[in-house]
Amino acid sequence: MPKNVFVSLPMTGKTEEQMYEAFFERCSEYIRNHPGEETYFHCNIGVKEDDIRDISCKPGLESLAYLSIALQQMAKCDEVIFHKDWEKSKGCKVEKLIYELYFEK
Repeated sequence: MPKNVFVSLPMTGKTEEQMYEAFFERCSEYIRNHPGEETYFHCNIGVKEDDIRDISCKPGLESLAYLSIALQQMAKCDEVIFHKDWEKSKGCKVEKLIYELYFEK
């Protein structure tokens, strides 16, 4: 049975190209360390303003709307992995806390 893995990575201040590069880097590392596993990777890259339009939030807190989408994706996964720079991101710190509370055994 395939494993679903959520990739937590910093996004603020990054171009979409930089985000995809970081995503593929982390996925490649995971694949090297888990040979033969059928794995589907998920992340929040590509979520646009239109995707959060229905999520009510105060001005300046739009990043929380994006984070809510990430948490929905995370909830569908079997495992969560973190990019090497996760400590520099508020969103990744929240995702790490969620991981520790709900995923770690």
